[in-house]
Amino acid sequence: MFDFYDFMAGSRVEVHYIQNETKRQYLIRQSLQLKKWALLGGLIYYILSTIADFRFPPAVYQQTIPARLFLVLVPLMFITWTYWRKDKFDYTFNLGLLLYLGIASGLVHGFVYYTVIMSGGFFPKVGMAMLLLYSCLLLGLPILFGAICAVVLIVTAAVVYYLTSMPVINIALLTAFYTLFSVCCLIANKVCYFILKENYQLVQKIYHISIYDELTQVFNRRYFVENLHRIYHQAKREQSMLSIVTIDLDNFKLLNDTYGHVAGDDALVKISTIIKKYCKRPLDFVARTGGDEFAVLLYGSNQSHIEGICKSILSDIKSLSIQSSDDGKIISASIGVASTDFKGSVYDIEELIHNSDVAAYQSKKNGKNRFTVFNSES
Repeated sequence: MFDFYDFMAGSRVEVHYIQNETKRQYLIRQSLQLKKWALLGGLIYYILSTIADFRFPPAVYQQTIPARLFLVLVPLMFITWTYWRKDKFDYTFNLGLLLYLGIASGLVHGFVYYTVIMSGGFFPKVGMAMLLLYSCLLLGLPILFGAICAVVLIVTAAVVYYLTSMPVINIALLTAFYTLFSVCCLIANKVCYFILKENYQLVQKIYHISIYDELTQVFNRRYFVENLHRIYHQAKREQSMLSIVTIDLDNFKLLNDTYGHVAGDDALVKISTIIKKYCKRPLDFVARTGGDEFAVLLYGSNQSHIEGICKSILSDIKSLSIQSSDDGKIISASIGVASTDFKGSVYDIEELIHNSDVAAYQSKKNGKNRFTVFNSES
């Protein structure tokens, strides 16, 4: 029978949180940490760059600092705060703001470069490469958005270099370098995206394995216990009846001994399909909890409904006429039912499982192919 304490002593799979998570949600969540740190690093870098503008003559920084402050720094501070302080936010809106930041930072960089050079100062060209790295890779933007940023930044740089009378050959070489650098960053971005997609599929597969019985494809013992706890507390809050139906197959060992495990596996698949069709409501489900044992969790059912399900399961299993031996014995089931309604006698989870096992044992003891409803007085 089902040993609750033995099961709970086992290890727990930590991937259940993605049960209802779409691939898009997973990719957004996985890239969140990258964006958070990239934004924080970008904010610190941009503050330092803004402060560094004070090294230029007043006529220069009085133009560059307002442009940096209002067009880039304020939006950057806002979105950095959004990613670090808010648990939920409008991803589509923030994605548009990230695209704006990538383009605006490139345009402002070009403006600062032009202003400094035209005043006779020096401004390093490495800043454009850093912006391309930031926009195409570190922000984790979708490939299309990263490509848009790259094109705008490269065109901006070429125009500004031309306006500052840089030799055409130098402009061509720098443009080629920026293009190659951007392509490399975008390829790295795409590779990371594919790795995340493969991870998502792998985690989904692991999650499926962790909660489903490999043979019958109904839920397994682990899932039964973990969800029993969740649904039990929900039933307690809502004062709803919660029932466990334990189904222990009769003559199953005899079937394996006579016809082999292949025949036994085939019988289990057929029987699990029968049981599963009676779990149609959202919180009802069936799990294989042992070699030849199943458990059904029924939420908010009344006694007549539960008894009707038990009778139908018994009838359907018997109608399969699966012979367990050459002497004519067939596979049937001994069923035990235990319920708690939180209004009268209340059983805790361990008692509920134990009571359903006791009732199933009573059915087997009284001749098999029957169901017994647990009664504490009997």
